[in-house]
Amino acid sequence: MTGFVVTDLPGSTRATGVVRLAKKILMDGAKTMARSQTYAWAILNEQVSGASAGVSVDPAESQAGMAAFVDAVLDRVSAGELSLEAAKGVSDSDLSQLAQADTRSKIGQTARSNGTLNQELLAGGAFASAATAHGDLEGARVILEGTGANTAAFIAAAATHGAQIVGLGTFAGAVVNPEGFNLDELLGLLAESGSALPSSLGSEVPSTALFQTQTDLLFCGSKMGLIDHLLAETLDCKMVIPVAPAPVTAKGLAVATHRGIAVLPDFISTAGPLFADHPADSATPEQVVATATDTLSSALGQLSTHPEGLYLAACYAAEAFLLTWQESLPFGRPLA
Repeated sequence: MTGFVVTDLPGSTRATGVVRLAKKILMDGAKTMARSQTYAWAILNEQVSGASAGVSVDPAESQAGMAAFVDAVLDRVSAGELSLEAAKGVSDSDLSQLAQADTRSKIGQTARSNGTLNQELLAGGAFASAATAHGDLEGARVILEGTGANTAAFIAAAATHGAQIVGLGTFAGAVVNPEGFNLDELLGLLAESGSALPSSLGSEVPSTALFQTQTDLLFCGSKMGLIDHLLAETLDCKMVIPVAPAPVTAKGLAVATHRGIAVLPDFISTAGPLFADHPADSATPEQVVATATDTLSSALGQLSTHPEGLYLAACYAAEAFLLTWQESLPFGRPLA
């Protein structure tokens, strides 16, 4: 077993991010994930570094590997220097000891109608970002890809904005319905059966077919580098909204922009859960959600007229803040 923690910025007293487990976790991908979190904190004018951890271990030894990793980082977490969330291959129960020691607010784990508050913040922040960049989402066609365990929260957010979901990727495959799904029915089925949705909802298609389905908004993030220049050439959407770090490559961004497809900065569209990190002591979950969506909408709104597009405008804004407390910028932007 080998494990590591990437902390993006030197001199930072706090770092937050995720931990992943697989047979082989690559350092380059971890650095990109950490960079996305760094830029998210910078957009919020917070002197916090991004972090990303990886545990490379044979599947048969994963439990022992995670236990050893938790032991290795527990002191840093207890001291408030490091906070990690579960990602690929890691369950919340794997990190229960770290969660108990974490100095952050526990409000993000509050149970809500369609998941936890953190999940509601992720979905709400992504949809608020989309609404700011696109305009009113009433009747807008939406595809959800890569939302995973957060799917119910994203469906609920779509319903709140009056959007129409026409395609949905799940762990079990993908379904498409050009007329739009009944969102109440979708939520009910997810509550009953998890990600295994019946084909009666619409046409079952390969997950890759979602990207050629006509839509206004493509929410995506099943893996880093998902949308490269080749896939960007075939997209049939008006806007890409990341739901996880760096799903678009640098060349993918260039091609999409050239084709008139807006790509929202992942470090804004995924930043909702950061607002549960240290809210006001008296803040309710509803107030945390309102603060997150209002702040992210305002941040994007201020960048909307930049001639180089939203993604680069957001990078420039994050980098301007970083230079107020770092001697130099970290090398490379959060693109796969």
